[in-house]
Amino acid sequence: MSISKQEAFIGLSDEGHSKDEIAIIKKIQKLTIRARLAAEGSFSGKYRSHLKGNGMVFEEVKEYSFGDEVKNIDWNVTARMNQPYSKRFVEERELSFIILLDVSGSQEFGSGQSKKDYCLEVAAMLAFSAVKNADRAGLLLFSDEVECYLPPAKGVRQVLHMLRTVLRHKSRSQKTDIQVALNFMNKIKPSRGIICLVSDFLYPANFSIPLSLMAKQHKVIALAVNEAKELQLPKLGLMCFSDIESEQTMLVDTSSVEFKEQYAKNVQRHKKELSQFFVGLNIPLLFLDTHDDYSKKLNVFFKKL
Repeated sequence: MSISKQEAFIGLSDEGHSKDEIAIIKKIQKLTIRARLAAEGSFSGKYRSHLKGNGMVFEEVKEYSFGDEVKNIDWNVTARMNQPYSKRFVEERELSFIILLDVSGSQEFGSGQSKKDYCLEVAAMLAFSAVKNADRAGLLLFSDEVECYLPPAKGVRQVLHMLRTVLRHKSRSQKTDIQVALNFMNKIKPSRGIICLVSDFLYPANFSIPLSLMAKQHKVIALAVNEAKELQLPKLGLMCFSDIESEQTMLVDTSSVEFKEQYAKNVQRHKKELSQFFVGLNIPLLFLDTHDDYSKKLNVFFKKL
């Protein structure tokens, strides 16, 4: 399924819109061009080819053949027909690809492009790739609460709706609680598919129970998006740092070799602990920096799955 330029800009006319809305439309148009090119380029179909087989759906009852699994025998039909019949299943043709996107305060950080804008580009590429493969794309925005949920749907209009929703969205909370988002998804129980969890994961991973429950029903992948200056402090002398989410402040001497070494150790320890957390749940994790070419890194990531 190819996405034409005309399809990609359905309903994106400037006519009759306010200045703020026109600015959003322009952003969507730019995002769409980049994401559509990535979705139809080397990344095309990668997530599906490497993540297929999430669900099997019943197709028909047929006469039992040697080699059919005993667990698939339809005993009711077998009793009526006086000979064995088995159920035939086929791979689910349509998947739901749902993106769980962190919109807490820390996502606004960025020395050039913010983490929020970078994550939106990644989400756009994944959503357009889902559309190209005739799958359904969905979106959940979360902070320490579920801020918005768009159920999975097919088509370019759905992707544009997702992009417009993120660009218009004003977060109600600055804090993060991934567990809330996972509990919500486990409660509504969407059709089996792929769940992509996108966050900076800067806070303790205390969500193993709902995440493991989700992984039993869906294929789950995680994308940890950070900004280089979060991971390696620049040498700027005495600086006052403020935590966007907790609003705590700290005076730091960024010229201090001892402090920078300890900070670097803490960063590496956090990355190691985060990696071990996801490995323990058998969930693939990819680290991304806002300066990375996400299309290339995701391509490699999916090939390794």
